[in-house]
Amino acid sequence: MGLFYSESTFQSKLTAIQGVYIYLLEGEMLVLGPYRGRPTEHTRIPIGAGICGRAARVKQTVAVDDVNADTEYIACSLETRSEIVVPIMRGECVFGEIDIDSDVPAAFTEEDRKFLEEVARLIAAKFTTRLT
Repeated sequence: MGLFYSESTFQSKLTAIQGVYIYLLEGEMLVLGPYRGRPTEHTRIPIGAGICGRAARVKQTVAVDDVNADTEYIACSLETRSEIVVPIMRGECVFGEIDIDSDVPAAFTEEDRKFLEEVARLIAAKFTTRLT
């Protein structure tokens, strides 16, 4: 699969996304780094807490179609309806995450998951010297 969406698909995705957040792992805590979108009060999330913490704990992408139906969801915004969190990993080591929120229920597809996992892989490659 290529890294790029078609222009029409990309434009429709942009309208559905309300926030893109990068968290970096410091000890047992995910710490908010660069982001674009709504501000969040969740600048530090323990491993295992919320959807972000779950993704770090299980070391797999977590996509939630309806955040209000997920008992582990930590609300960043009352408008958010769906979320996808992709761990940034080197081998079995999680050192960060890509967290994307949408006000649209079930906004994220299998194509999105694959795309974001490739982005996470590319980001991880840039951290080679820091992790070795």
